[in-house]
Amino acid sequence: MKKCLRWICHWLSGTGSMFSLCVVAYGAVCLAAGEAAVPLGMLASLLLASGAGTLLQLLFFSPRPFRRMGYSLRLLCFGLAYLPCLAGLALAFSWFPREEAGAWLIFVGIFLVIFAAVALIYEVAFRIKGAKYNGLLGQYKKNLEK
Repeated sequence: MKKCLRWICHWLSGTGSMFSLCVVAYGAVCLAAGEAAVPLGMLASLLLASGAGTLLQLLFFSPRPFRRMGYSLRLLCFGLAYLPCLAGLALAFSWFPREEAGAWLIFVGIFLVIFAAVALIYEVAFRIKGAKYNGLLGQYKKNLEK
């Protein structure tokens, strides 16, 4: 029960963080386009997208379900699962005209660019953190030899 509550708290916290970032980004797009407000339907779809993204993130990047899966494969599976979720929301909430193939190509292109950028940021952050820990481990081993 305790683990379930902890998982729900992580999901709620992650959803809130992701939703906040999405609203700020979409609000900036609205301001740049001359819009005065963010439509309520768009806020609802951003909340659903944030909840789904956080759920998939917890699923693919927590140690339990996919313990033996490498990071790159987890990342690929996450992207392959999240893109259809977002496409479904785009259809359900009419983010753009359904019939326009160009709009779908732009949508997928934007997803891939953002996905690649976030993956790159995490990779750089993990390498920096790994180098720091390797340095500390080296110091520890050096002190043990003395």
